[in-house]
Amino acid sequence: HAFTLCTSRTPSDDELREMLGFLAVQRKRLADGWVDVRDVAGGGNDVLAGLPAAATPQDAAAWTLLARVLLNLDETVSKN
Repeated sequence: HAFTLCTSRTPSDDELREMLGFLAVQRKRLADGWVDVRDVAGGGNDVLAGLPAAATPQDAAAWTLLARVLLNLDETVSKN
């Protein structure tokens, strides 16, 4: 859904596979401590914003990293 919001089209199978692979790598990096979850998902704040019941801080951080990638795509629709 995030890809579609950014690009106004659905992702190809290859693009979807790349995004899911990116998420898996980021989850591993977060779990291994390479990236601080609070720095990514909370902007360095000690308290993370409320998360849905099934979500973990690691999930929020991994999805935040993917959202940053999507928003930086050349294809992302923006004003001007």
